[in-house]
Amino acid sequence: MTRKRGPVFLVGGYLLLVAVLLAVFFHGVTWNPTAMKRVAYGAGCVAFVLFSCQLLLAARLRWLDQWVSQDRLYVLHGVLAVVALVVVWTHGILVTWGHEGESALKEAGEIARLLFLLTTIGGALLLGTVWLERIPGYAKLRQGIRRVFHLRYHWCVWLHNLAIVAVTVMLVHILLLKASTLVPFKVICVLLYAVTVGTHLYHRFLRRWFLPVWRCKEAVRVDGAVHTLRFTPESGEGMPSVAGQFAYLSVDLPGLREPHPFTIAGNRDGEVEFDVKAVGDWTQGLAAVTAGSEARLHGPFGAFTMAEIGSVSPLLFLAGGIGITPLLAMVRELAATDSQRRVRLIWSVREEQDAFARDELDELAGRLPNLSITVWVSHGPGGRGWLDAAALGTLLEGTDLARTEAFLCGPPPFMDAMARNLGGLGLPKAQVHRERFGF
Repeated sequence: MTRKRGPVFLVGGYLLLVAVLLAVFFHGVTWNPTAMKRVAYGAGCVAFVLFSCQLLLAARLRWLDQWVSQDRLYVLHGVLAVVALVVVWTHGILVTWGHEGESALKEAGEIARLLFLLTTIGGALLLGTVWLERIPGYAKLRQGIRRVFHLRYHWCVWLHNLAIVAVTVMLVHILLLKASTLVPFKVICVLLYAVTVGTHLYHRFLRRWFLPVWRCKEAVRVDGAVHTLRFTPESGEGMPSVAGQFAYLSVDLPGLREPHPFTIAGNRDGEVEFDVKAVGDWTQGLAAVTAGSEARLHGPFGAFTMAEIGSVSPLLFLAGGIGITPLLAMVRELAATDSQRRVRLIWSVREEQDAFARDELDELAGRLPNLSITVWVSHGPGGRGWLDAAALGTLLEGTDLARTEAFLCGPPPFMDAMARNLGGLGLPKAQVHRERFGF
């Protein structure tokens, strides 16, 4: 299974589940509902499939990552949440149209819809995704809400887990249907619930206890508030990965037990290294990590690698801020293999001190004769302003962009701007690879 075909199979799986549930439900319908009621019942079936499978998309399953990379899964998770919310409210409005009175069936449905509304909007406002980051002012709004209510990241995750309760209430709503002819439909719903909720609960709350234990070998704080953490496995077995991939890291310290994704900056002799910038409440807590701290790693994940491109194509690495980490891993890998490829690396940082890996890059350039490096400082002493289209065009003058494979990593606005600029310079869109690291 390749990641190009993976989305097709994923969509096919959704359609198959919906088709089976609809067929079994309407086979058990012995009365003669109106067309509006049929649409309402169908919407309810679709909503249950979508909301149940949402739990699988958020469970960090490696086999799903191999089909559809994890960053795209989280984007899909956000989009489908909105679609499912619209469908479930459509079901609620149409199925109760013209009916008065209360019943346990109706109340369960209303509670489920309210919980889905809270988890969807709450997840968007408190956690967010890469595509929401593109909305002007969104990031500041999210930070402001967290600050006003004193919400730390792991508390926001627990609030989002109300989705499990919502799916449970939705199943109760289904089981309260009185028609005996709908028993096969109910059985399928219970099985779907058991698989999706059971898988989610295991992978979200129990899996870390079955992962190998790693120990922090070294914790160093370098310039620009970047923490360099090196971990070694207690069992002696490492975690094979390809440069550019990432892993979920959780540390057995207060506030750090919720797994977070970070690029595997180095993976040598069984030791795994992360370079993490302290920009949020979770990452700021990494200051408490010291040599000997116990951690769990889950991975590797990600498709942002050089594995699927030609072995001789020139490379362009464009990084914004801490987005250098996967590209730095790639440069390290090229140096380890004495690569002769032409590599152009442009690293945009706000201030000089943010270029925490500059010395290492200079050392790597000495080992790679065809590596050219530019550290673009936008602000502070010597700052040249934002890296715009004109500046990028000047830096890439003489580069054969028609043959170049470009790798972009950084904040979403940075990647969007660089992708547009590269397109304007003639780089084919198919040769632009992005890492959506803000999920």
